[in-house]
Amino acid sequence: MKIPEFMKNATNIYRPEKYIVKQDIFVEQDVLGNSGIYSNDTYYLRNKKLDKEFEFLFKNRDCVNGKRVHSTIYKRKYFKN
Repeated sequence: MKIPEFMKNATNIYRPEKYIVKQDIFVEQDVLGNSGIYSNDTYYLRNKKLDKEFEFLFKNRDCVNGKRVHSTIYKRKYFKN
């Protein structure tokens, strides 16, 4: 199976009701030593093909849909396949 787009550069992947969400999570520190957890989130509109790929890849998870990793700041992008 080819690696689905939603898997590329993902730190975490989860599936709410209407989307499959890819999180790219990183920690940054400013010059004063303050740190924050940042997340670049990409939302893929769910369809039968994406759901099938998701379920195959994560069939062994205790919670197949996964959960969001909380972050201090996030940025969102939406894609419709």
